[in-house]
This record gives sequence, structure tokens and C-alpha cells, in this order.
Amino acid sequence: MPSIMQSNIENRVSKIKLPKEKFLMPLFEAVSNSLQAIEDKFENNIKNGKIIIKISRDDTNQTTFDGIDKSLLPIKNIMISDNGIGFNADNFNSFRIYDSPYKKSRGGKGEGRLYWLKVFDKALISSVYSENNHYKHIEFPFCIEDEGIDSDNIKTTNSKSFETCTCVKLIDIKDKYKELYLIQLETIAKKIIKHFVSYFIDENCPQIIIEEDSNRINLNDYFKNTWLFGDIFTTNLNIIDKEFKLCFIKLKESGNSNHKLHLCADKREVEEYNLKDYIANLYSKLGEDTEDKYYYHVFVYSDYLNKLVKPDRSGFNSKEEDMKFLFPLSIDDIIKNLITQIKNELNEELEKIKTEKLNRITNYIKTSSPQYRILLNDKYVEKLDDIKPNKKGKDLELDLYEQLYQLNRDAKRNANNLLKKNLEKVEDKEFFNNRIKEYLEQVSEVGKSQLAEYVVNRKALLELLSKLQKENINGKYALEDAVHDTIFPMKCTSDDIDYTQHNLWAIDEKLAYHYYLASDKKLNQIDCIESDSDKRPDIAIFDYPIMLTPDEKLSAITLIEFKRPERDDYTDEENPIKQIVDYVKLLRESKKKSKNGETINITPNTPIYAYIVASLTPKLKDVANDAGYLTISPDGLGYFGFHPTHKIYFEIVSYKKMIQDASDRNKILFDKLNL
Repeated sequence: MPSIMQSNIENRVSKIKLPKEKFLMPLFEAVSNSLQAIEDKFENNIKNGKIIIKISRDDTNQTTFDGIDKSLLPIKNIMISDNGIGFNADNFNSFRIYDSPYKKSRGGKGEGRLYWLKVFDKALISSVYSENNHYKHIEFPFCIEDEGIDSDNIKTTNSKSFETCTCVKLIDIKDKYKELYLIQLETIAKKIIKHFVSYFIDENCPQIIIEEDSNRINLNDYFKNTWLFGDIFTTNLNIIDKEFKLCFIKLKESGNSNHKLHLCADKREVEEYNLKDYIANLYSKLGEDTEDKYYYHVFVYSDYLNKLVKPDRSGFNSKEEDMKFLFPLSIDDIIKNLITQIKNELNEELEKIKTEKLNRITNYIKTSSPQYRILLNDKYVEKLDDIKPNKKGKDLELDLYEQLYQLNRDAKRNANNLLKKNLEKVEDKEFFNNRIKEYLEQVSEVGKSQLAEYVVNRKALLELLSKLQKENINGKYALEDAVHDTIFPMKCTSDDIDYTQHNLWAIDEKLAYHYYLASDKKLNQIDCIESDSDKRPDIAIFDYPIMLTPDEKLSAITLIEFKRPERDDYTDEENPIKQIVDYVKLLRESKKKSKNGETINITPNTPIYAYIVASLTPKLKDVANDAGYLTISPDGLGYFGFHPTHKIYFEIVSYKKMIQDASDRNKILFDKLNL
């Protein structure tokens, strides 16, 4: 049987890509053809047009589904009928020729009808058209088996009807798509509206109805009553020499869940974007003070987009590297300009959201996180625009940290740029001096913010330590491990923990910086020394000059021991002073490894500092007094002294003294931040 389709249909169909999210493309293409046929017939009065979509489901195994809603069955056939111009000679010739240029001017790419055969076994076309003042009826199947259209199967007769029309019946959905077509009538209605919304927002839109048995939905009424809210307004935007039309509509919450930007070609959507990804303040629904909540949808039309669209309407060609010569204005460029225009058009609503968000963030910063106060400065407050209005708690904290980090990074970049300049070659000295002044102000403010964060963390740490040294509700005190972990994580070294992540400053400020620290590590596990002992100091700190030579000695060693709050059962064996002395003996016997593999002696003269952090209970006082070389501190909250034999500077620091002294050292900073 001769085919009159001038192409290999099966090969063409196989090459068509159909993502799952676009599984209704066969229906959309049929509706699009109907809309074009109506435009050809009624021209400027397309509201006189009518499209009826009928859904039929696969009930061949109805007995299997007794008692089950028929609408839950898979779709089998879809029929689309219209009162358009019909399949006249021009339309028929265009249909039978693949890649026909007939509809090129209105966005036709010649592939639409092939989607029918991608999803369905065949299509049956029946149409009434006018020719030389006579009405004729044409009917033919369209399927892969016949290589499209078989001339022997075309039936043409004189029509008894005097009204042009077309009916396309998509028959027998293929097995691989049946699961996708387990879809309710209302869902299909929503997807049709979404795809052709540019028509529905026009008062001149044809009447479109979808029905299934007795269930019938007028899509025009459904759109106006269920989706549309308020007035529609349009604006134009020129990008270089290209003109774009923006149509703003408000869609009710029930029909949508995001603010969207829609790029259209030939009145149909091609790509959509979430506006919240570009305008943080457009994160949630608007209209809290109205009866209906709504989302903004912005539809964009342009001759440039019409030319840019791919043949299969899956996207735009400007994203392809080899298309930049033909289309120098990229989609990214277009979107960037569109977002600026959208911000301008929605300025009043966005400003309201911005103000409410700023008030909430300001309150959070002032009451909970003063380290971010710099972001409230007029010069930097715009950085808060990138924070979504719904952020709070930890999520808000993370966003504020990110913005502060970027500000600090920018300050450092400005500094580097300034330092690269040759002062003698700077022509505009006043400009350069102003840049320096601006940078110094920024660095100062960033520094203040970082200092505030540091101070806040210190305040929180002291409050935690205060709680740990107090009796809990069960009459028990925190274990020494809890205190230890708070000051410096156990089982870690300084290679694992950044200096900003520990709290040794609470004991003594000079402990904040050191060369190497081992926390709760056996002496034979500490990489920087050679020892056979399995003794385990709570914290051992090693300090020495950074540049080592074979004969250099360690500049200092610091040992810290923690004891459980309110412990008062020290024995001779568990005497904390004796523990320290034993560690020192072992350390003086060990060797220190240098970077070149040689060893460095820990000499008898290497200074060693020892801290015992504990509650000053009666038993511990006895231990201190019995030592013979320790003196009670003037405030009566600790002991200090020097062990003459082993050259150890001892300090017994009570929890109360540690917290009190640290609070006093930081008091002026706490006061400045009203902490």
C-alpha cells in the first residue's frame, strides 16, 4: 500500500524524546492544532471557537474492577474536536509532509503529530472543510504501520454538514505510557490550563471543555473561578534591540504553589522557573490580608523567543554552544533582565515583605546573635535580601553567617587589590585614598562583628561551665569528662581541632595558642614525643619555636588535669599533684622528635606549667597544704606555687575561680554587647 507521508515515520517517532513530565504532549499538540484552526476560521473573534476533549478509559477488564471508581482506570482513548477551519487542502498537504514550512510563521515545527504515534497506536482524523463553496468530508487513519498515511485509506465525500470542524481521536495508548495516564479528569484540566494559560488569560479565548461520561469541566470557567485572582496587567521590556512582553497574573493558592516565570514561544510555554530562586522575598504566597492568597505568574512573549525555540519545543537553542553566533542574547541574559523588571513592577509588594523580614531579622540579631550587627548597617543591609522570609532559628543563623563570610571575603579581596597597586602610579590619589578609607571602615566593621560572635560564644561557654559545676536535680554533679570535653574535646589533638573551636582561654588566655596539644592521649600515642608510657594526662601542650634545629629545646610544656566537681575523696594514689609530678618525670625522660627525624631533649630546665581544675573541697585543700610549696591565692579560691625539684609551676584553679576570673577578663566586652 503506497504511503503519501514523505518520511520514515517509525524512525522519526523513535528519535523523539518525551520526558515523563511531558507525557500529555500528544493531547497538547492536538489542542494546539485546534486553536490554530479556530484562529484561521474566526481570525480576531476566536471566542466563537469551541474545543471539546473527551476521555475514555480502558474498561475491557471491568469485572476485575467491580466496585472501583471508573475514573481510576487507565485512559485508553482521547478525542479532540473543534469547529475550526477543517482539513482543507493546505492543512492536509502540510500534515502529510514532515518538516513542512506551512506553520513555521506561527511556531509549527512539523513534529507535533508525531507525538500522537509516540504514545498511541494510531490516530483517526475526521474533518469537514470548505472548498470552492462546497463542504467536503475527509477521514483517514494515521499510524506507523502505514508509514503515516496510506492513500488507499483516505475517504473523501461530500459533507451533509455545512459547518467546518475537525475531530482527532487518539486510539489505544501504548503499554509503556499506561501508568502515566492513570490520571484524574481534573488533573488533566489543570495541566491543559497551565500549558495554554496564555490563551486563558485572554478574554477572546475559545471555549474549551473536557469531559468524561457525565463529568464535564469548562476550562474557561474553571480558570476564572478557581485559579485567577484580581486584574491582569502587562508591560514591555527592551533588551538590546529585542522586545519582550511581560504579562503578570495572580493565580490563587488552590491552583499553584510557587511564583513562576514562564518563557513562551508562539503563545505556548516552553520553560518555567521558580521566581523564589531569583527573588528571595517571593518565597511564599501573597495576599495574607485578602480573602484569597495568590502567587504571581509572569508570562513572557517575544519574536526572539519564537525563533529561539527548539523544534521539539523542549527548550531554547541559545543554551547550545554552537548556537551563540545566531542567538547572541542567551536565556540567562534574558532572565537576568526580566528579573530586574519584575522586581520593579512588584516593588510595592516586595518592599512590604522586605520590611517585615528586616524587622524580624533585626530583632533576632539584637536579642540572640549580635555578632551579625554589621549586616544591619545601611551599607550592607541589602545582603539580607538574599535571605528567604521564612528562615528562622538555625536556618536563619546559617544564612546570616554566609552573608557575613561573603562580606569578610570581599573586604579581603579589596585589600589585596589595593596592595597590588603601585602608589606612585595611581593617577587619582583622592580616589585611591577614598578606597583605602572605605576598605578600612569595612574591615573595622567586619572585625567588630567577628569579635561580637567571639564574645557571645565566650558568654555562653561560661554559663555552661557554671551549670556543670552545680548540683543537678538528682543530687549528682557532672563528671570530669563533661568539663574536659567542654574545654577541649577528648581523644583529639590540635591537628583535629582549630584554635577557634576550643575553650582553653577559660583557664588561661595564653593557652589559646600553642604548637601541639594532645587531649586524653596516652604518652606513647602522642606523635611528637618518644615514650613507652601508657599514662594519660588529661591535656598535654607542647610549645617550642617554629623553626627547629637539632640542638633546640622545647620552650614550655603545659599539663592540665580535670577533677569532678565537688569531688572530696582524694587518696594518696589519686593525689592530683602527685599525678602531675609523675607525668613530668616521664616527659623529662622522653625525647622530642624534630621535623628532620632527629630528637630534641626535654631537658631538666624545660619549664612546665601545671593546672589542676577542681572544686576546692576540704580534702583537696589538705592535699595542697601538705605539699609545702603551694600558697593560697589572695581571693581564697585556689593555690599557686613552684615545685623546686621538678621545676613545675603549679596552679590549682577552682571552678568558681576559673569562671569568675574569665568573666572578669571579659566583663567589659560583655557589657559592650549588653550580655
